[in-house]
Amino acid sequence: MDGFEYEVADRKFSELEEELQNAVTQFSFSVQRLENYTMEEAESLFFNINSGVNLSPVQKSKSRMGTDLIRFFT
Repeated sequence: MDGFEYEVADRKFSELEEELQNAVTQFSFSVQRLENYTMEEAESLFFNINSGVNLSPVQKSKSRMGTDLIRFFT
């Protein structure tokens, strides 16, 4: 962080330097929950997300339909 390396392995959050604790608590990230996806579809989706590839029309439609409609069509 900022050109410094910190050893964090096997340390509790409370044992980290205050600067590092602040960085962790201020970090935001998103979580994706997948339902009704095969492992192959999930792997493809995460590959696309991590490589900046646009979602396919099927992937987009699954997210728009919601789980109830997906169950109806599968």
